[in-house]
Amino acid sequence: MTLIRSLILAIASASLAITVAGCSDKAGDSNLRATDSHAGAQSSSGPAQTRPTLTDPKIQPPSQHNQYTGARPDIVFDPCTWISDDTIRKSGFDPSTRKRGPDQIAERSFLTCAFTDGNPLDGLVLQVNSSNATWDEDMAKVRDYSEPLTINGREAMWVRNPGIKQDCQIDIRTKVGFVQVAVSSNSLQDTGRPCGNLENIASNIETEIGKDN
Repeated sequence: MTLIRSLILAIASASLAITVAGCSDKAGDSNLRATDSHAGAQSSSGPAQTRPTLTDPKIQPPSQHNQYTGARPDIVFDPCTWISDDTIRKSGFDPSTRKRGPDQIAERSFLTCAFTDGNPLDGLVLQVNSSNATWDEDMAKVRDYSEPLTINGREAMWVRNPGIKQDCQIDIRTKVGFVQVAVSSNSLQDTGRPCGNLENIASNIETEIGKDN
């Protein structure tokens, strides 16, 4: 009996060791697949949805579907989660001031993100809006105070609204609509339109949109 009990214990111990080893191997395979998948997402030049984006819960985009939205395509480029801190710094703004909204989800939708240069009194504000309103709709609205432009090979236009004296804007065409890159002054004095560096800022932002968008 002692021999049988010893044999049973030995078999049970061996089975447990095999089971644990098997679980360990499976976990290792799973971790490897997750790592490979993540690496593939970052290096892929495929669909835009595989692109890694910023994950802060406070800046995530809203749902693009409600009772007011129609059959227009979803906005792909979200300025608050796609534009990197480095791009914002390079454009002369403080990435720690990144603030979402106000977004507009309606028949024509806009996803919005704003940044400041860190100067609360006489500084500048950068606002980036991404829309699924068509380029033709945008042109029809601003035709009287716009001027054609090309940004990194992409169709664009200067927009200088005569009703907003301390604002300067460049609109950039995308596949589903357009992106507005606007700089405004929060100075109480009339410092004129802050257009000086806007073309360079728009060029920086355009590189974040993605060539397939």
